[in-house]
Amino acid sequence: TCLITSLLNDSFISHLRVSESIISHQFIEALVHASKERRSLTYVEFYNCQLNEDDISTIQLLYTNETLTHLSISKQQYVSVAITDMRQQLINEFSQYQNTKLEQKIAQSYIHSSICLDNMNLVDQDMEIIIKQAIIIKQCNFISLQFNKFTSIGISILTDALNNNNNNNNTLETLYLGNNYISDDGVYFLANILSDNNYTLKTLVLQKNRITDRGARYLAQMLKVNKTLIWLYLGQNDISDEGIRILAQTIENQNHTLEMLVLSCNKLLTDLSIDYLIKMIQHNQSLKKLWIDDCNLSELGKERLNKIQQTKKDFYIRI
Repeated sequence: TCLITSLLNDSFISHLRVSESIISHQFIEALVHASKERRSLTYVEFYNCQLNEDDISTIQLLYTNETLTHLSISKQQYVSVAITDMRQQLINEFSQYQNTKLEQKIAQSYIHSSICLDNMNLVDQDMEIIIKQAIIIKQCNFISLQFNKFTSIGISILTDALNNNNNNNNTLETLYLGNNYISDDGVYFLANILSDNNYTLKTLVLQKNRITDRGARYLAQMLKVNKTLIWLYLGQNDISDEGIRILAQTIENQNHTLEMLVLSCNKLLTDLSIDYLIKMIQHNQSLKKLWIDDCNLSELGKERLNKIQQTKKDFYIRI
């Protein structure tokens, strides 16, 4: 509403980028007014938005008549497009990049083995080395990349490589990515690739990666279709009760393979999540362990969860 008002009455908005939104006809009318009548709006981009055909035609006419100097309507999410651009810049630098210490570390491992690359100050540029040597050549089944400096760009490089190399390597079962800077954007790429059941990943560790409810939503969409993931670690993130609700309802009704869920140290998780977690525990048949310690639960909330634990055989809650 505030944006529509500004488009109708103000002249300071010249560039507009909208992502993952349902676009109303009222908004389109305001956009046309800002561009055609006020002559202030000249640059418009829509990413993964819901637009009807008539409104698309209206916007395209503005561009045809040169009222808009730039128009882009993409079905992709903005994060995907933006990170792809940044990733390409990194790839252009890869030919000069080297990390001898990392290469020697991977060279010492055996084929189909486990490799730990924690605490090596690794950055996004190092992901190409890891992909080539640890995933493609060594075909490691366990890779730990914790306590490094990977961002969503590095994760996009990793998931692209896994997708392209899927027919040749189905060995990776455990991936530790804790204590990096992956964020919701990186989770988006991971969730997309794990929505394809051609992958054998069973354990995914994402603790302390600045993941919020948006990331939880991506993971929930993935869990609706994924049939291989057994352990999911989401501790020490910024997932609130809303994100927990989305995850819990998905696991309750649409996932039949997850056995362990770690939510420890999510300080935004309160007693408002208790009912959703209880329903998840009662109705899901595969889940065996839930870690929810060091969150923001009251003693009464903890007591309610303990009672549920006692009523379900072979189920463990760490509170």
